[in-house]
Amino acid sequence: MFREAVVSYDNGLAIQPDFIDALEHKGRALIHLGDYEDAATCLDRALRIRPNLASLWTASAACSTASDA
Repeated sequence: MFREAVVSYDNGLAIQPDFIDALEHKGRALIHLGDYEDAATCLDRALRIRPNLASLWTASAACSTASDA
């Protein structure tokens, strides 16, 4: 389920590379898959675009916490 979601988000990002929702949800899906490095990259990219979006900071913190476990 999460792998299919990542593919869908990639398809959307190929059309609109700065689509915040796709970046955030792709990052969250990657966290569920245990791919913390790619998740962090995705979420960092989103945070550079919208640094004031709280849900991005929450997802980034979840990624950091999960990768430390």
